[in-house]
Amino acid sequence: MTTSDFQHDIPRLTGDAVLLAPLAERDRRELEGQLPESSRRLLQSENDAQPMSPASFFVQAGIQSLPPWGIYNRHSARLSGICRFAAWHLQHRRAELAFAADGSPRSEGLLLEALRLAIRFGFTTLEINRIESFCLAGNPATSGAAQGAGMTREALLRGYVRDDDHSGNRPAWHDVQLFAILRSQWSG
Repeated sequence: MTTSDFQHDIPRLTGDAVLLAPLAERDRRELEGQLPESSRRLLQSENDAQPMSPASFFVQAGIQSLPPWGIYNRHSARLSGICRFAAWHLQHRRAELAFAADGSPRSEGLLLEALRLAIRFGFTTLEINRIESFCLAGNPATSGAAQGAGMTREALLRGYVRDDDHSGNRPAWHDVQLFAILRSQWSG
């Protein structure tokens, strides 16, 4: 299975309270204004990549990504976040599950359920062996969601991401926590 199987339409995944559905263009534009710059990469598609971009290098190297899912409240259809398999290493059967939520208290439960659905999809449909997520060290909501979805904290990556707020201030470097789950650990 490759990303060409999901080129234009990733499947809808339904849980008790959450719906993971292809992100509608109007929702993509809305999220662009709400997400911090470090999370906006989740909104990019492979079609956004230029021929000589790093993204095209990754595709040639067998590293691909799937289009993003919007995380919707199943009952109200309200968008509360986004998640996607942002880096899928075909040969090594591992993928990065990237996600961001709007930060509202009600979105935390939806995010946790969304991650569980995405992990199930990764292990059962994509036949991935290892799923990883990177969370800013100072964000307990995302690290809590990763742990709640069954992931184990494996490392603290110091000074791993740069935050350039384009205000002329000096860029800040942030620590990132690495979380992962193996198919053999998954209780699906």
